[in-house]
Order: sequence, then C-alpha cells, then structure tokens
Amino acid sequence: MTELASRNKNQILFNLLPEQTVDIKSRIWRVVEWTSPERVDVDEQRIRNQLIREIQGWSTTGRDSGFAGALSRNHPLEIRGLNLEQGVRVEPFPRWYQCRKCDTIGFNEERSCANCHQKIWAQLHYVGYHECGFLTDPFVNPCPTHGLMKIVTPGTARAAEIEFHCPSRGCTWRNSRKGLGVRLCPACKKGPVFYTVHRASSVYTPQSITVINPPSTEALAEVSNSGGRRKALLWVLDEIPEADSFNNPKSLQEIEEGLASLPETYRKIMLESLRASGELPEESTVDLSGIPDDLIDQAESEAVEVRLAVRGGRLSSEELARRSAPPSVQEKFAVDYPAAIQAAGLSGIDLVDQFPILRGMYGYTRGDASKATLQPFRTRTGAFRVHADVGMTEAILVRLDPMRVADWLRSDFPDLPEVNDAQAARLMLLAHNRTPGRLEDVATPTVGSRVAELVHSYAHRLIRQTAVFAGIDRESLGEHLLPAHCAFFLYAQPRGEFVLGGLQAVFEEELHQLLRAFVESDHRCPLDPGCGHANGACPACLHLGEPSCRWLNRHLSRFRLHGESGFLPSE
Repeated sequence: MTELASRNKNQILFNLLPEQTVDIKSRIWRVVEWTSPERVDVDEQRIRNQLIREIQGWSTTGRDSGFAGALSRNHPLEIRGLNLEQGVRVEPFPRWYQCRKCDTIGFNEERSCANCHQKIWAQLHYVGYHECGFLTDPFVNPCPTHGLMKIVTPGTARAAEIEFHCPSRGCTWRNSRKGLGVRLCPACKKGPVFYTVHRASSVYTPQSITVINPPSTEALAEVSNSGGRRKALLWVLDEIPEADSFNNPKSLQEIEEGLASLPETYRKIMLESLRASGELPEESTVDLSGIPDDLIDQAESEAVEVRLAVRGGRLSSEELARRSAPPSVQEKFAVDYPAAIQAAGLSGIDLVDQFPILRGMYGYTRGDASKATLQPFRTRTGAFRVHADVGMTEAILVRLDPMRVADWLRSDFPDLPEVNDAQAARLMLLAHNRTPGRLEDVATPTVGSRVAELVHSYAHRLIRQTAVFAGIDRESLGEHLLPAHCAFFLYAQPRGEFVLGGLQAVFEEELHQLLRAFVESDHRCPLDPGCGHANGACPACLHLGEPSCRWLNRHLSRFRLHGESGFLPSE
C-alpha cells in the first residue's frame, strides 16, 4: 500500500476510523479499514458489559442496530489496536470532480474535461448523508441536452445555495432547484438525504468508550481474591482509605464459603482459630438492602474502576501535609490545601501517577447523535470491533463531599432522607441516584439527572481551569465520570500534547490556587443572556471537544455550580 501520510496513534484513533472521510495531501478519502490490526490484551467481558451500558440511549429506542442484544448474546467482539506497520486502507471519496478551469463536473479524474478538454480536477468536498448511516456522492441530473453541468458556488459552505448550469455555449439550462439534490434515502426510505461538507460533525461522529484498564490480569485477580466487586464498593463507601487496606482478608462470608467443604466440627475450629489470631475480618455492618440491584451493579462497577486505577499507588492531599517540608510549604499543605478543598465542596482529591486507560471507538453516527441510528464497527466476518488504544498516564481523582451533595439536592427534592455522616449520605445517594444515559433527554429532573449534571459540569469547569494553570490546551485533558459515587477522574490524554508530570506539578504546587480559581473566578458566560436561556452551557463557558468529553456536552449547566441554586452559591 502506498504511504499517503503519517499520523500518530491519537490522530488515527479519532480521525481515521472506518467509513470516516479525511483530507490527505489535498485529496479526500474514505477510510475502508485498519489493516491487520493488533490484538489488545484486555478483559473482553468488562468491555462488553460497559458497552451495553454505554449504548443504552440507542438501545432503549431501538436505534442501536441490534448492538446491545447481540452483545448480551455473546456475539463475537474484537478489541483491536492499530498496526503501525500496516496502517489504514483508504479509497477516494467522493468521486465528483470539479474542473479547475471551467467548473464543469466530471466523474472520472483520469479523463479530460468534456467541456474545456483540460485535465485539471479538484474533488468536490460535499457529501450526502442520512441518520440511518447512509453516505453518498451528491445527486444532480445534468443538462438533458448536453449531458453536462457546471457548478456555481455561492461563496459560502452552504450546500443549499449551490447552483448548476450547463457549460455549453448558448445553452440556457440550469437546475430548477438550488442545492445538491432532493432525494429520499435509498437505504431506509425514511427521510431525505442531507448534503454538507464532508468534514462536518453531522456527517460522521465517532462514538467512544473509556475504560480504566488493568495493565495485567493480575489486577483483576487481586480485586477478585480480595473480596471482589462488593469489597470494592464497601471500600469506596468507607471514603477510600489507603489502597493497601483493600488487600486485607476477604469478607467473613467468603471465608465461610471457602471452608464449606470441611466437616462442621473442623470448620468451627478453623473459624475460632482465625478469630483468636485476629485474622478473621469483622462482618460488614453496611446495609445495602434498600438499594435496587441495578444501582448496586453500577456502584460496584465504578468502585472496581477506582480500585484498579489506584492499584499502582496514589498521593492524597492529606499525605502531602504529612511530608517533611519547610514551614511555608508545610503551612500550604496543612492549612491552605484543606481550606481550598472544603471551599470547593470536595471530600478529597488524589493524584494517581499510573493511571491505566483504554480509549476505544465502537461505532459512529450521522446527523444528530440523539436521533440517529448507531452504526457499530464490524469485521468482514460479522464480529463487532472496538478500535482501541491502551496507555498509561496520570490523573487526579476528585470526590465531591456527599453531605454537601445531599444538602444541595434537598432544594429540589425535599423528601430525601436526612443523613448524619458521609457514609449514610453515600448510601442515601446510591439508593436514589439512577444515572441517565449520556444521550437520554430528561423531561422531569431526577436525583440521578441532577447529580450527573453536577459531576459533569464540575469536571468540565475544572478541566478548563486546570488547562490554564498547566499552560496546555484543554483538549489534552480528559474526564472519566463516576456519577454513582459523585466523583470523576481528570486525566492527561495519552499521546496527546500534555507533558506527563504537568498534573503532578499542579497538584503539589498550586492545588489550592486552582481550587480557589474554580470557586471564585467569573462564572458568567460571554454569550449571556443567550447561553443562560439555553441551560447555561455552550462552547464559550463549559463545552469541551469530543476527545475530552464522551457525553457529547450533554447534561451540563453552570447553574448546577453557581448561583442561588448552585452547589457553590455565589456570595
């Protein structure tokens, strides 16, 4: 295959995916496939389960192309990474060409222009698409007499203003309609084909998944051997004590199950011996009986992700205060940091310098993603494919104060139970916090939708502030939301422009100033009052680019952070 151009993995993951159009060396191409992609060694079942949750917004409305049902039936799923030696296979598209001399349209660049007989072509950069996934060249009938047509552009990118005339001398024919054709989608017969420039987001929006990925099977085995998903959940409900405490003995129930094969007499002797030596753990007193099973499942999944993320170690703000340092630095860690964390409504913030992350692309949509049909990537054999990249980066874990969140929610939901401590607040939130799908429109606010808006808006504003303090582009930072636990990870994009160590420098040197700026800096939008009338979130104040935000800038509002009803009310 001829090498057309070089791209790094990050560019390819977002900009060179199957059925996506791309500009390479002054030409337009459509990506056919990643050539001989390499197997990525990850836990396939975790990816499968998260995909089912991820595409809920499409599956509940029947617009997932059967993806969720097939995944549930264990349809083959491949997770593949880019083969740098083989690259990506592309083909020219669209196959409409415009003569640079006379603007006549041709369909074969190897032939001379039928009007001026020159051979100087440029590709027409407009394509047609439909929300069902259909992609096509423009569609206009030529002059019925001469079989030719000449494009007359309006000087803008609006395809609806384009006109077609006959280039033959003396011919007065012109297309009766402006634009690139009126045509019912031939694939689904459910609506018209729309035309625009090929690189518009409406033509192709990749859909991604982010998974905190263990670097080896040992990590998952450790979680399982130390008590599994339930132990991870209890660990998070206990405000995430030092990571090593997770490796304490299994739960009493699991030890009893492990001794079940022994005669009852020997089993009692073993339990008494373990109890006498202090090796028998106390049975958990946390009552999860009032929490629906699906919410327990979401909470356990997020808790496992937190455990896997901090497995390589973490640095808490409290640990900074215990370090030996000059008096001025010690005062910053012991006084300024805790005050800033409390003012920002947080229960804790930690640095994770070995954050394992898998970013994968599992499909795409055309048109409005909330209305379009999801098109999952498939192999030639029919298996589903996730195009993935695994990397190790750094991150900070941000945890909102559950007591503050509970108090804030009561302004909208006064019937929520009163709580007296952080663990009770977390349990209460778990019982009511049903997170909406990222594409789900919530007509009537719920506890889950309000928490999702709060956590998501908090993450976006903190990313924008952190980018300023770190001196980098905000698209070099990403978010991984944990709404069930009112928390999120802010991480440096692997293979992005961010220099590793940047988050650590901010965390150890300027965290108090960052959080103060987060709370006190101007929360108005340059586009107010218009932005405020449209939910209080736009590109000028909260929106981020797709590599940073997988929720497509939905479930966002500045009003959840500041103002009379905000989590951080303005003074």
